[in-house]
Amino acid sequence: MTRRLLLVALLLCALWAPARAQELRGVVVDSTNRRPISGAVLVVLDSAGATLARNITNERGFYRVDLPRGAQRLRALRIGYRVRDIRLPARTADVTELDVSMIAIPALLEPMRATAAASCPRRSDAAAAYSLLEQARAGLLATIVAREAKPATLKVLIFERFMEGNSERIDHQKVQIDSSAARTTSFSSAASASHFVERGFAEDSANMRMYYGPDADVLLDDRFLLGYCIRIEDSQRERPNQVGLGFSAVDRQRGRIDIDGALWIDTVAKALRDFDFNFVGVERARGAPVPGGRIWFREMPNGVVLIDRWYFRLIGVTADSVYDRNGVSQPRQSYFTRHAGGELARAIWPDGLAWKGSQGTVQIHVVDEKGRPATGLVVRLRDSDYTASPDAHGDLEIPDVLPGPYPVVVIDSALASEGVTLGTPLIVFGMRDSVVKATLVAPPPVAFQRKACSMIDSRRWVTVYVVRGKTPVADARWDLGQSLGTPAEFIAASGITGADGMFGFCDKQTAGRVFDVRARDNGATAQPVIMTVKAFVKELTIELPPRIAP
Repeated sequence: MTRRLLLVALLLCALWAPARAQELRGVVVDSTNRRPISGAVLVVLDSAGATLARNITNERGFYRVDLPRGAQRLRALRIGYRVRDIRLPARTADVTELDVSMIAIPALLEPMRATAAASCPRRSDAAAAYSLLEQARAGLLATIVAREAKPATLKVLIFERFMEGNSERIDHQKVQIDSSAARTTSFSSAASASHFVERGFAEDSANMRMYYGPDADVLLDDRFLLGYCIRIEDSQRERPNQVGLGFSAVDRQRGRIDIDGALWIDTVAKALRDFDFNFVGVERARGAPVPGGRIWFREMPNGVVLIDRWYFRLIGVTADSVYDRNGVSQPRQSYFTRHAGGELARAIWPDGLAWKGSQGTVQIHVVDEKGRPATGLVVRLRDSDYTASPDAHGDLEIPDVLPGPYPVVVIDSALASEGVTLGTPLIVFGMRDSVVKATLVAPPPVAFQRKACSMIDSRRWVTVYVVRGKTPVADARWDLGQSLGTPAEFIAASGITGADGMFGFCDKQTAGRVFDVRARDNGATAQPVIMTVKAFVKELTIELPPRIAP
């Protein structure tokens, strides 16, 4: 009886146990040299051609993808290769093995079917453009599938650069570091393809104009392709071994800002390079620069394709006046360029693979006025999130620094909560793939205290000079308090003068306030000097008597 019950229980468990998910795995290789192909997209389709699952090959060409119920075919896509459609073999186990070989397309222009807007003008390069479009779509799809199947934790640098006039030289910039654990996308569009086709790539809000750029999802969307005409852009002189797929709006409307640009593909590496575009439909004066932008693609060692750099080129106007030869003032407008964008600094995948961008490193040796290592400070590159503190040797390192100039500012750790920051004469210049070294003479502690005092309305900084004759007395002992030199003396603060014989304190601005200041040689036999102050002062001079011979 017991055996029968056990058998029935086992049968029931078998009947109610959930079915194991089936899986398809294999290797994708080049049909000619049999080398593994990284970054190939594998799409599982049903009988109607709908996508059921998809994944991307790794650096060894290996893939793994789920086989949901109804899976009938496998489609393999990779920029530079002919699309493969394969009927799935019969599945008799939980794991089905299927290797795929793909045929390379030397010129990336093999004719393929494509969907295009019917209202686009007829062009002699239409067949070539449609062929290149299919290759571009394979590359764009790889960026989307990689983001879904192999998300990485990203460190992204967001910047706003103000250029020197209308040049490409950076005058100053702001940099924000985003390294939150939830960040898995470097750049993404703020709206859908249909929104951009209908309303354009800019919107006015609160007296500001916001510009937007397309990401891989937008460029791949059929609705975007129905709203834009395509063409071949060939620029071998400026871009050797590259061919561009140009885009321009089908229906230009007054008041709507569209984009006109090209997606550039490397014909040797068989990879997306960048999308370079201008904003069209922007009202601007004659001779004014054209706003636009650029988005770069990068294939990682594991086959994942990411957007690693991007920026929008925005134009500003300044107005002034000049005098002509007759001395009459004439209005004048000048233009300046601002770049708003970002860069990918680092990417880390769950399997431990890591990638680092081409940003530079800044190393600073921090010393005090006497050349000794300075500690207890925070060094910041101004208008950025780049910060570091010197170690016991006065050395610090700041990684992932974008190119450009950075004035260096210093924060006293003890006063950091009060927002006390001091500028320095030092300016460092970040350079790609380079280590920039510099030495910083840190402001003395009294400089931070003086700045902190100036931030309080009810207080005033008092500077005291300790001299003997006209010579500053360094390392002199000073005290601040009340009834100094009497049995009832109260010392509120003490310290040592610097090399310039100076010290300072933050005084309350109270009418009728009385306090004593005392100074004496540190270790000398001269008598101390006590001054009683009964009014508001900004500066005091305490003159010590001549030294007494031993």
